Amino acid sequence: MEQDNPYAAPRARVADVPDPGQDHERLKRIASGQRIIIYSLLGSFFAYAMQVMVGPVAVVLTLAAFIASIVGAVRLAGALGRGVVWQVVYAILMVIPLINLLAMLALSSQATRALRKGEEEFAVAFAV
Repeated sequence: MEQDNPYAAPRARVADVPDPGQDHERLKRIASGQRIIIYSLLGSFFAYAMQVMVGPVAVVLTLAAFIASIVGAVRLAGALGRGVVWQVVYAILMVIPLINLLAMLALSSQATRALRKGEEEFAVAFAV
């Protein structure tokens, strides 16, 4: 003999339903982080070429590309759902010269996969 209490809290699991606006914001952060990483990679190639031609003046460009790669890696790792430990690991990997290319490649491929799997249309890679 079960009595229905009209004042009882609902028993439905409402928290399990994802918020579509939240997923859209996450995909925007992923796209932004991927764009920063790609531009920092292009900027570092340009800065190294400028160092060969111009000299030590281009160190400022190299430093800017270096900082942008760290910011992009941390932003992208956070948007992909990685924890703080992985964000720190990716930031450290951006300091090591050839390893940073591999880390950028890994992050960019994960971002491309997440963006293609998303429900909205997002520009992937170089498309702005």
